[in-house]
Amino acid sequence: MGVPLRLARGTMPHSRAHGARNDVVCATGSRNLNRLPTILLDLSISALNTTVLWWTFALSVVFGAVMHRTQFCTMGSVADIINFGDWTRMRMWALAIATALLGTSIFAALGLIN
Repeated sequence: MGVPLRLARGTMPHSRAHGARNDVVCATGSRNLNRLPTILLDLSISALNTTVLWWTFALSVVFGAVMHRTQFCTMGSVADIINFGDWTRMRMWALAIATALLGTSIFAALGLIN
């Protein structure tokens, strides 16, 4: 296995049409399509980690604002039942739990999670 080299568009070692997709070709001339240069892989993972962290932060801020605005609190829902006989917040919790269970079951049945 040689060092991976990137060939310019249209200079493929095999007969292919001009403008075909670039391939990763080793110095020995063998084609290795499944191997990316390590530095590109490291940059991709690093960029992906950063992107996921920023999106997670943004979503948690949005969810926190919604929870604060709707007073979505476990202790408050129990206190409302005991003190006032109001089941509104407890119904919100029951709906949230049912949605989470149903969504997880659907994802597991479709094979998206295991």
